[in-house]
Amino acid sequence: MSDTSKPVWVWLPGAHGPIECGTFNLENKIGTFQYRQQYRETAGALSLDPHNLPLTRATGGRKETRQGGLFGVFRDASPEGFGLGLLERLKNVNISDRS
Repeated sequence: MSDTSKPVWVWLPGAHGPIECGTFNLENKIGTFQYRQQYRETAGALSLDPHNLPLTRATGGRKETRQGGLFGVFRDASPEGFGLGLLERLKNVNISDRS
């Protein structure tokens, strides 16, 4: 896994803890996501986004070039407002202006 690759964890309904479902990678504003085979085989596994990240038998990853490479489901889970401002101050960056 490269420095730009991050594991993605989900908490499935009825589960006692989260499970790693895949890997998200962002390079040059191009995002890719690939479900882990182990997650695909998990009973009750759900798609993170049925339209853009369907959980299918295909093992290839999905690519996103819009929204700075972030899939909508990840953008929706990212901090906004106060939380984003706090992270920007801590890292001395201005994430709000990125597209």
